[in-house]
Amino acid sequence: MKKSLLLLLLTIQFVFAQKKAEVLVNHPNYPSSALTLNHSEKGFLLPKVYLENVTNSSPLKQAQEGMLVYNTHQDVIGGEGVGIYMWINNRWIRSGENSNTYLIKDQKQSLRLGYNQLSASNAPADITFKSSAGELLNVNRIDQCVKNQVNGHSYCFYEAVNNGVNWQDAFLAAKEIGGYLVTITSREEQKFIEKELASKGLAQNTWLGIRKAIFTNVKNQPVTPENTSLGATIHPITGESFQVEWGNTPKIFHNFYNLEPDNNLNSEGCVLLFGEGIGSGVNGYYTQYKWGDYSCKINKHLGQFADQEATGDISLIIVEFDK
Repeated sequence: MKKSLLLLLLTIQFVFAQKKAEVLVNHPNYPSSALTLNHSEKGFLLPKVYLENVTNSSPLKQAQEGMLVYNTHQDVIGGEGVGIYMWINNRWIRSGENSNTYLIKDQKQSLRLGYNQLSASNAPADITFKSSAGELLNVNRIDQCVKNQVNGHSYCFYEAVNNGVNWQDAFLAAKEIGGYLVTITSREEQKFIEKELASKGLAQNTWLGIRKAIFTNVKNQPVTPENTSLGATIHPITGESFQVEWGNTPKIFHNFYNLEPDNNLNSEGCVLLFGEGIGSGVNGYYTQYKWGDYSCKINKHLGQFADQEATGDISLIIVEFDK
């Protein structure tokens, strides 16, 4: 069987070579690649299929985890129009532009922030701005801004003076500084933020630029739990997508606690990244750097630990810049 398969692959390689293309199988020049397509003038074309419903593998008889197709049906039920789809957890998930997920990082969608960004080089050392309640709040920068060499973005870390901030005030502070409230959409970015928090000795809780909101998809229809990948209409405020982590059992990146987001009492619309020092609950809840959905109105988190000294103030604001 192995000899027959090898002969078949060699035959394919020979045929492609006659057309100035190569199918390289375990080639010594590419030790980490099992199969490489090599051509300077042509690309790889995914199979084009007509998907009726994202919860049905049809027209494929039996879709496998991680399988890729190019859907040609603009009005696929539960989907997001024409484009590349991956079969994950018994449903087709669209990837790329105008999608909530991505396989290969594309350009950020048109900015949904409602204001123009500045550069991290313009980030002030401290600011005073008017809060959502009309009060003056002071925010001071912690150390110098840092650049992530992988995505090219810069991050500045600020601390609200004397109090915590709710989600809206954190958003307004980032706007005043000229960036936006940090959006974490990949494991690499999560690890980068964790490393910076640890190196700076920062243990406060911080809001993420990820929240439940009604945006529209490519057909200008409201986004619902049926056509979003993480469930309850959770989106980065910038319109970015969440990365699909490739593998035999691919999954969409997030760092939520187990059973989160749960929208407890239908009142939790924003996402919080936890620091340390607020205890650890059952099943790993409230552990460092995990995410949870909470009311956008709170400025501190006590949770199960109201009798402890640690208050869990949400005083840290991480401001992200595209440059």
